[in-house]
Amino acid sequence: MTESEKNRERTIALGPASTSYRLFVVIMSFYAVISWIFIFIFPTSESTKSIFLAIDAMLSLVFLYDFLRNVITSKNRLNYLKWGWLDLLSSIPFLPLLRILRIASIIRIRRYLMQVTGKSLLSTLSEKRGESALLTTVVAIFVLVLLASIAILKLEVDAPYGNIDDANDAMWWVWVTMTTVGYGDRVPVTSSGRFIGFILMTAGVAMVGVLTGYLANAFSPKTAKREQQLDDIEREIIEIKRLLMDQQTTVETKEDNLTSDE
Repeated sequence: MTESEKNRERTIALGPASTSYRLFVVIMSFYAVISWIFIFIFPTSESTKSIFLAIDAMLSLVFLYDFLRNVITSKNRLNYLKWGWLDLLSSIPFLPLLRILRIASIIRIRRYLMQVTGKSLLSTLSEKRGESALLTTVVAIFVLVLLASIAILKLEVDAPYGNIDDANDAMWWVWVTMTTVGYGDRVPVTSSGRFIGFILMTAGVAMVGVLTGYLANAFSPKTAKREQQLDDIEREIIEIKRLLMDQQTTVETKEDNLTSDE
């Protein structure tokens, strides 16, 4: 079996999913690997490491969902599980050391994405704006929670009269601020900390709007049917391109053999 045929089988075994979802999984896998580097390689303070570990626990739930989704929707579950067990191991919560196994997922999905042209990707993102906006929002939430938690802790932990003292306080404040709840039990006292709060509140309003719009759109029967049709068409186009590339490779190989015989 040629390498292209193996890649084709791996892609089919993954189960049906849009290009935007595959891209989302790759981005989150990169995110997990970067977190792993900061947890185990780069010297960081205990409070910063605690934030990375908390984010890692949330990431594991995303990867566990992806694994279960692939198992349920895969056309060939046994073929998927030949290497899908790496996905399972890398999704176990509270074991951040295993998150480095997401590199296998990055490599696997990268082969799939290499078959997708930039024009095709932009077309997919445009046609599936709701899903793309939702996945972008999820990525933005993870990034904002991580960066804002680290930043607010650095700014407030030594501030006079400050009450954000550890990683738990920082993440709690970031989350209630971003969701626009604002309990008021933890508040920044520095100007820089309040500016971060302003950014979080503004981003939170936008994210709530995106999530509300997506849910309203998802419950429309016509929209769901159209999304499924677009998914089917996209998979068929990618499959046809892959077959054409395999055929072209075969023809070029035969031509090379004929040339060498002459």
